[in-house]
Amino acid sequence: MSRKLCLAALASLIAFAAAASEGLMTDEIVIQYPDTYAKVLAADLAKMSADDGLRSGVIGPLAAANHPLNGILRSLGVLELDVADVVYAAYGTGSGMTPTSLVRGVDTVAAMEAASALELEAANPESSYANWDLETIADTPVVIAGGRFGPFEMQWSYFADRGSLWIGSEIGLIAPPDRDRLRASAESILCGAAGTTPIFPELCISLGVRGGDLAFVRITDPAVDRPSEAGEEAMGYAVRFGDDSATVSFIVRFASVAQASTAASKISAGTSAYLAQDLYNGELVKLTPAGDTLLFDVSADLSGIVGLLMLTVPIL
Repeated sequence: MSRKLCLAALASLIAFAAAASEGLMTDEIVIQYPDTYAKVLAADLAKMSADDGLRSGVIGPLAAANHPLNGILRSLGVLELDVADVVYAAYGTGSGMTPTSLVRGVDTVAAMEAASALELEAANPESSYANWDLETIADTPVVIAGGRFGPFEMQWSYFADRGSLWIGSEIGLIAPPDRDRLRASAESILCGAAGTTPIFPELCISLGVRGGDLAFVRITDPAVDRPSEAGEEAMGYAVRFGDDSATVSFIVRFASVAQASTAASKISAGTSAYLAQDLYNGELVKLTPAGDTLLFDVSADLSGIVGLLMLTVPIL
C-alpha cells in the first residue's frame, strides 16, 4: 500500500483507521482521482452547512476568503442542487492539472441538465456566460462553459461518472483560462475511472484518515506545501468537529526514521509547524511514532481549522 511503511507502522495505521470508522471513507474518495493529482480535500458539506456553529465558524470564513470548498457550494447553487443531498464533496489539485471537484449524492441527471441549460445563458448577450460547448471526452459527454465574472475569466467543465458529478474550474488571471488543460484533466479522470491510468497513490495515508467531517491527503511538495517539516513525503489529516472546537488526527510519513524522530521531537516541544503556522494554531493531544510515520492528534478551535484549510488547500 505505501512504498516504505514497515509492518509495525501499518498495524498502527489499521488500528487508527478502525477507531475512526465513522465519517468520510477517505480512501474510497481519493482513489477516484488519477495519479496526476497530488492533493485531495474531502468534506461532509451537508453536515457543515446544516450546523449553525459550523456554518458561521467555518463555512462563513471560507466563503469570505473564496476558498475552494466555498466554490463547490457556489457551483451547487448555480446548478440548483441541494447541499443536503451531498453525501460528500472533494476537491483535487495536481501540477499541470485543472483543480477539479467531485460531488457525490446529488442527482447527476438533473445536474447535467442544469449544466446544459447554461447554453441559453451563453446565448444571452447580457449574460456573463460567453461560451457553451458539449464535447465527448473518453466516451463521456462533457459540458464546457464560461465567460467573464467580475475581473476574472472563468471556464468550467461538467461531467457525470460513477454516479458522481465532476466540476473542473480554470481561472484566467493574466492569461486566458486554459481550456486545453480543462479537457486534459477531464480525460485523465475519466481514463482513471476506466482503469487505463493509475489511481491516486497514497492509499495507506488515506486509510489512516478515515472518519471525520473533513479529510485531507497529499503527496508533499516541500517547496510549496504547508505546514511541513524536513523529510515529509506524504501527509493526511481528519477533522472531527465538536461544539466549538475540533480534533485533528494527523498521519505524516517521512523519508527516513531519523527525520520522523526529529519531527516528533519538535511536536513534543511545541515548536512544530504542525502545531502553529499563520492563522492555524493547535495543541498537541497525543503523539504515536511508528517508524518513518507519525500519528498525532491536535485540538484546535474553529478559526484554527479555517487556518489549517487555508494552509493545506490555498486559494489558487
